[in-house]
Amino acid sequence: MNVFLKELEIRGFKSFADKTVLKFPKKMIVVVGPNGCGKSNIVDAFCFLLGEREASYLRQNSLVDLIFSGSKTKPALSLASVSFLLDNSSGFLPVEAAEVKIKRKIDRSGNSEIFINDKPILLKDLKGILAKIRANSRGLTIIRQGEADIFIKKSAVERKSLLEDFIGLKEFIFKKEQSEKQLKATEENLEKIKLTIGELEPRLRLLKRQVSRYEKKNEYENELSSLENAFFAFKLKKIQEEKEEKIDLEEIEKEINIRRTDLQSLVSEREKMEEKIFSSEEIKKVREEIDQLFKEKIQVEKKLSWLEAKFEGKSKSFPEAGILLKEIKPKLEKCLSLENIGEIKQEIKEIINLMENKPNIPDESEEREKKDFIENLEKINNKIDKFRQKEKEISRENNYLNQEFKNILSKIEKIREEINILENKKSRALFEREKKNIKIEELKEEIRQSGKSFDVVKNVDIPSDFNFQEAERKIIRLKNLLFGIGEIDQSLISEKQEVENRYNYLNNQFSDLEKASSNLKSIIANLTEKINSEFRQKLNFINKEFDNYFKILFKGGQAKLKLKQIDNKEGIEIDLSFPSKKKISLETLSGGEKTLVSLALLFGLVSISPPPFIVLDEVDAALDEKNALRFTQLLKSLSFKTQFIVITHNRSSMEMADVLYGITMGSDGVSK
Repeated sequence: MNVFLKELEIRGFKSFADKTVLKFPKKMIVVVGPNGCGKSNIVDAFCFLLGEREASYLRQNSLVDLIFSGSKTKPALSLASVSFLLDNSSGFLPVEAAEVKIKRKIDRSGNSEIFINDKPILLKDLKGILAKIRANSRGLTIIRQGEADIFIKKSAVERKSLLEDFIGLKEFIFKKEQSEKQLKATEENLEKIKLTIGELEPRLRLLKRQVSRYEKKNEYENELSSLENAFFAFKLKKIQEEKEEKIDLEEIEKEINIRRTDLQSLVSEREKMEEKIFSSEEIKKVREEIDQLFKEKIQVEKKLSWLEAKFEGKSKSFPEAGILLKEIKPKLEKCLSLENIGEIKQEIKEIINLMENKPNIPDESEEREKKDFIENLEKINNKIDKFRQKEKEISRENNYLNQEFKNILSKIEKIREEINILENKKSRALFEREKKNIKIEELKEEIRQSGKSFDVVKNVDIPSDFNFQEAERKIIRLKNLLFGIGEIDQSLISEKQEVENRYNYLNNQFSDLEKASSNLKSIIANLTEKINSEFRQKLNFINKEFDNYFKILFKGGQAKLKLKQIDNKEGIEIDLSFPSKKKISLETLSGGEKTLVSLALLFGLVSISPPPFIVLDEVDAALDEKNALRFTQLLKSLSFKTQFIVITHNRSSMEMADVLYGITMGSDGVSK
């Protein structure tokens, strides 16, 4: 591992009130000083920086107590910070920098912050980085005062965890733990989503059933609209195809004008002759009456033609009007047989709906009006006949009426008849045209009332197999179906859409979480396999080195670590045999023996899997001078593999140091 600890900076932490920087240019660093000067506060600084959160482990009541509390001559501080600088020129740490500065600070409010190269970072992210360099506030990389035999004191399961941490498996264990937490959260979310989906499903099914009839309504409306368009287009086509007499109205009008001119000439001639022949004013009045009656007759005939056209258009607009009575009759008979009021009301609603769509049949007032005009026309004709008779009587009384006058009268009569024929011909042509226009206007009104556009209808392509009567019946049926469905409840549709969107979203979430769960289980399985495989592989090497250093420190004997299953968990048991002694239990070891066993294991671990640094706080305190010297010599021999920061009172350790720091404390209570 090419990561090197370059320096440690302490400021406002415990007794180190002032900024204090310890540089570590070599591998063997020794810190000495009298008791109570603050040497162990350096170890606490390491633990704090490595993420320790329990104040009691740092020998305080609360983390705020880590801040320099002041003395008689020096005021209390508001902030404490610790940082160390690592050489990362090898790029081993996942930080894009040749030097990595890790810093942690705490203020009087208890707010703690962590930084890497002055950028804030979460504690869990820091632990991931520290796991790569096997640094842990409670592992074997920092052995505190009085904890030299920590490995022996720990339970079998805890021992395994300490070894995993030291040999570099903590990084994978941390990933596994994170994956297990994510898996647990994922499975909890899966269960919640599953319950929510289970609650939504029956509601969604109900809403779908309720909304489906509205979806049918759209289908019926579209079908009705298309059918009505074809229905009206067909009617329009039939009207337009009705035969018209090919008459040139302008030519007729010319002929009428010519004959009127001729008539006027003859009338003038007749009047001249009358002045000579007739002395009586009576004949003039008779003829005036005849002329007036002819004018009235023409007007009445025109009006009658218009009424007949309108009457004919209405009576033919619904050729199958009898359908209505055929449909209403069975429904009325059914009402008589029903006893349930709700069913009777439903049948009545359907009858009303049919009646609202009744054929457009001419009413009695229109028929009465037509009859009145016919009677009026007969009266006019009768009057004309009477005045003609009277005219003849007057003429007969005039014995001197000559043949020439009679001829003029005959010509006048003939021209009048011709004019009348032409007028009738013109009226018939206008009538045919007006009749078609009336039908079209009535169709336009029918189209408008149905909510459609005439401009759209006239451009509709009629299917080749279109059946008018069948279409008419189907239109009535569709209108009845739509009436039964009623108005669309938009709130219901909105709710259905919201519930369906929510349901689909949750299903997608459920599917994604299932995939995530499967992936996490695979990751956990792979990590477990990797951890177990590497641990067993390295345990064999560790045992060789452990046994070797045990023999060095105890001048013989055997030492071995054994995997053992304890309450469904794996743990580590220590099997020891001392020289010239039988196997002995750990509980019967002396303090010095426990320390030597722990150191033998530590040296074995360093030789197999060296961390970038190890902090040892007076671990040699329980050793006699001879064992202390042996301990120091072994440290020195291993310092080429890892960096040792040793706090000690031992002279031999001081003599072996590459760098020696002395700690003192003055009357101001500040460590220097």
